[in-house]
Amino acid sequence: MLFLFRASLISVGMAAVVVPARLAAVEPWPGEPNSTALVLPLLDPLWAMDMSGAYWNKVTRTFWVADNGDGAFWALVEDGAGSWKIATNGSGTKARWVAGGDFEGICQANDNEPVVYVLDENSSIRKYDVSVNGVVNQVRAWNISSIVPEVLGFGAESITFVPDYWLQHCGFRDGDGVLRTSSRGLGGLMFVGTQIGGYIHVFDLDPNSTSYSYYGKLKTSREEATDLFFDRHTGKFYIWHNVGLNYLEVAELSSAVAGTERRFRTLAEYEGPRIGNLEGMALALEDGMILLTDDNNLNNEAVVIYRNFHLNGDTDGDGLNDDWELQHFGSTAVSVGLGDTDGDGDSDLVEFAFDGDPLDGARKGRVHALTVDTDEDLLREFVLSVAVRSGTPVFAGTPSPSASHEGLTITVSGSADLVDGSVAVEVLPAAMTPGLEPPGVGYEYRRFRLVGSNGLGGRGFLRVGVTLP
Repeated sequence: MLFLFRASLISVGMAAVVVPARLAAVEPWPGEPNSTALVLPLLDPLWAMDMSGAYWNKVTRTFWVADNGDGAFWALVEDGAGSWKIATNGSGTKARWVAGGDFEGICQANDNEPVVYVLDENSSIRKYDVSVNGVVNQVRAWNISSIVPEVLGFGAESITFVPDYWLQHCGFRDGDGVLRTSSRGLGGLMFVGTQIGGYIHVFDLDPNSTSYSYYGKLKTSREEATDLFFDRHTGKFYIWHNVGLNYLEVAELSSAVAGTERRFRTLAEYEGPRIGNLEGMALALEDGMILLTDDNNLNNEAVVIYRNFHLNGDTDGDGLNDDWELQHFGSTAVSVGLGDTDGDGDSDLVEFAFDGDPLDGARKGRVHALTVDTDEDLLREFVLSVAVRSGTPVFAGTPSPSASHEGLTITVSGSADLVDGSVAVEVLPAAMTPGLEPPGVGYEYRRFRLVGSNGLGGRGFLRVGVTLP
């Protein structure tokens, strides 16, 4: 008779810490050097100067870039040869709109609609229908000059849209500490960054009129916020600071009182790739890319794309991926990994490692002990199917194979007596075992067989554990 056993063990060789509102150290630029980045040629004569805001649409795989001298903006798409070009329609008309104005920022509220919102530093947020290439069709404008006036050439500089789901999930509070989501029908709030003080001003735009509600301002980590990007797939908030060396701030929507102001919770800060008037930023993190624009076109680098750009996924060093923490808790400050939030006996770290739900005691990690025939000899073997993070390398090692990914090491060991762990474990092809529920997004199954268990004679045990460095 074969007894089945599964245990999830954690051995931790580091202290769990909670990251303060701002990290003490700025991390180096997390991309390739400027000398090896992709510098786009001047695809339009207007690119020679004044390139500013940028935005990435993951759905359509489009970079949007704006110009603050001529009031123009463009849609860029892949050219099929490893670079990017201005998009064209069936008749060859370029995705180029020249409306006039001081266009410092650009974003979309719905990535599935042909609509962009452009920030004019002089006075307003403008909404454009871009369904027809080259035809300027301004649908509406909201005058925000009374809130963020331009003073001696400095004013509103950046814009991004934050959907209600994330505002509610992360407990976003306005400048007065009041919980906020939109109430006028846009489905989210517009964040507008400024060059004066590095504040983020919050607006609830009425999609059917030029009216809006203003929900105050929150502080960022530095004194100028020249571009913004809210990642609606992960819940992270990115702020580009065109000061000094240029800096990228990674934040979350939660905030705390700092002196007399509220301030976003900073997760990390990174140096820029070089000095200069780098004003625009668009992040395509799923492709390891970031696009930056240079207002002064220094060295003919008006638009540059870095294609080896990778940020730290665990900024607080607790073993939990930040995106996973935001998805489940709305903040990276709720769990430090070793806690058991739902009280089911498995730590949050185990839940993360094996696709569990840290808020539902009935949804432990996906670790399944099975007796199946994997080699078609009509005899069943003892098999363990384990959900691990996508991208985990092939398990290797004898007698207990292991693999490391995202700062965690997962080891599968076998034993005949639950003591020595000396029975070899074989790594099987990672095919889906029939009858198991599919893994969650960001996870995949791996399978392991206890060597010598063919026919299920005698005793055998399999154990999976996760450790931190």
